[in-house]
Amino acid sequence: MPTTFVGFKNHPLYALERHLLAREAIYPTGIRAELGKFKGEPVYPRANVVPLCTARDWEKRGFEVLAGSEPVKIEKKRKFGGKGKGKVDNSAMEIDDENDGVAHLFGQWQVKDYIAPELVDGKIPKNEFGNINLFHPRMLPVGSRHLTEQSTLKKAARALGVDFAVAV
Repeated sequence: MPTTFVGFKNHPLYALERHLLAREAIYPTGIRAELGKFKGEPVYPRANVVPLCTARDWEKRGFEVLAGSEPVKIEKKRKFGGKGKGKVDNSAMEIDDENDGVAHLFGQWQVKDYIAPELVDGKIPKNEFGNINLFHPRMLPVGSRHLTEQSTLKKAARALGVDFAVAV
């Protein structure tokens, strides 16, 4: 076990909460997960450090957040210094405008596989823009097919009166 705080940073076997990245958490937590203490701080196995993602990020990976799940962490807007102090750089962060510009982060244990909706009367369920989100193969609605040649298929589907949606 390392003998200094710096020795724990990026250590392959041990982790301290103070060295976690913004989108990381320790799971499971508690007395059973602790390996011991170092100067009063709990030491956890590196294997218990897990990544966190927003609900949108989990959706892109083919998962959906379980109903009623509380976020493990709430990431706030980040500010950076230099020229133009006070500017906000949130380009790499999924912002939820309904929650005052913060990102709610969830862990793998709070998600389940995305279950695609079924076709209803031959109609494809579409999002508010008339497209279908197809980030992962399991997001394809049951009973439908994903065809990739868009230029000719749109014209053919319209001519035949078949419902279709562009995958994004």
